[in-house]
Amino acid sequence: MAAGLPVIVGNETAPKEFVDAECGLLVPPLDIDAIAQAMEYLIQHRDEFDSSAIRRKVVQRFGFEVFGRRLFEIYREVC
Repeated sequence: MAAGLPVIVGNETAPKEFVDAECGLLVPPLDIDAIAQAMEYLIQHRDEFDSSAIRRKVVQRFGFEVFGRRLFEIYREVC
């Protein structure tokens, strides 16, 4: 996602909180057929995903500035 590419993630893990139809696909993590279908879908429909929007979502949630602010808040609470 940081590279602006759509992703495939397991729908039973934490990443499902960050992945939506705009930036990727959720699949059952042990369903090999579902994973293969998701891969085929992304290959065939990659141009339908907005790489700038995907990257922007990642930067807004996990960028250096956001991470720095969170870390600073943790340090401030501890000290």
